[in-house]
Order: sequence, then C-alpha cells, then structure tokens
Amino acid sequence: MRDHLAWLGGELGAARDADVLLARLAERGHALPAASAEGVRELIAALEQRRAQAYAELLEQLRSDRYLRLLDRLIDAARAPALRRGKADQPARKALRPLVGNGWRTLERQVGSLSEPPRDEELHMVRILAKGCRYAAEVAAPVLGPRIRKFATAASRLQDTLGELHDAVVAEGWLREWTTRGPSAAGAFSAGELAALQREDADRARSQWPCAWRFVEKAAPA
Repeated sequence: MRDHLAWLGGELGAARDADVLLARLAERGHALPAASAEGVRELIAALEQRRAQAYAELLEQLRSDRYLRLLDRLIDAARAPALRRGKADQPARKALRPLVGNGWRTLERQVGSLSEPPRDEELHMVRILAKGCRYAAEVAAPVLGPRIRKFATAASRLQDTLGELHDAVVAEGWLREWTTRGPSAAGAFSAGELAALQREDADRARSQWPCAWRFVEKAAPA
C-alpha cells in the first residue's frame, strides 16, 4: 500500500508544484514596477498553461483503475486495520513514544551530516524529515503531553522555513529555464527581475533555518 500511496503522492506533487509556483510568482509579480506588467502577464500565462497540463495529467490518473483499487484498499484498511500482534495491545504512551523518538533521531543524524555550508538538496531532505517528525508528534501529542506538542510546533516552523527555501530555489530554476524557450524581451526581463527576488527569498531562508533548528533541538523528546 505504501508503494501505491507513493505513486499517488508523485502524481499529486506535480499539480501541487504547479499551483505553488503560479501563486508565488503571481504574488511576487505585483512587487515589480508597472513597466514590467506586460512581461509578468506573459510569464503567468506560461505558468497557467503548465498548471492546466499538470491537472489534466492528474485527472487522468484519478480516473484510472489503479487509483480506484487504491481507494478500495484504503477503505478496507480503515474498516479492518491489519494490526501487529502484540504491539497493538501496548498502552498508547508506550507505543507512540518510539514513533516520535525514531523520527527525531533520524532528523538529528541528517542535520549532523550536512556539508558546510549545507547544499540546498541536503536541506530539502531535512525538510522532508522535519515534516515526518511534525506529523508523528501531532499524532502523539494528545497522549504524550505538552513537550511533544511543543516539538511538533518547532518541527513545523523548521519545515516552513526550509519549504520557503525549496520553493524559492525551484521558482528561480523555472524562471531560468523559461527564458531559454524564447520569450519576448519584456518576458525575459521580468523573469530576471523575479529571479532576483527568488534569490533574495532563498538567501533569507538559508540564514533563518539554523535558528529554527535550535528550537527543534530544545523541544526534542528526551
């Protein structure tokens, strides 16, 4: 089932990325001078076309037999969970604590192995692991208490900071690639202006993530 969910996540990811990129660059476009409006409109039109294609491909997959079979399996799993013998009988405090602790230790090792300075791809992996820690902690917090709830909040902050970095890097990369497709002079100029703003956003997130990480360390489970 995890393999099938990973497939679905990949299909949803392309549409999500198109949404985020369009919203991000449309918002940043408002910060440019009025003289750049024509180029921004050309750029946004290209992004809307990209988004429409991503959604068309996603809808095709959501109509597939594979997706329908996955829905059936998820419904069956919700109605009759396949629980592990022994572990399912443990008290919630005992069963949930390793769920949070193991995720935290994996995240800690990943941060400890970062290059100096960290590469963007490495920080993207930190973001993914922080997201996993956040979700685990949010599930466990009602049972394990305020410390774990604080850890979930700190992990969420780290996830958001590194998410901003990732989105800015992706946006700058798309702008650079788009200019190779032969836009008008106005479009290429606006793309350059927006790329500079994305670079500033990325640099800001790179400077902020160590502070967000310290909050995670302080709130980490014992």
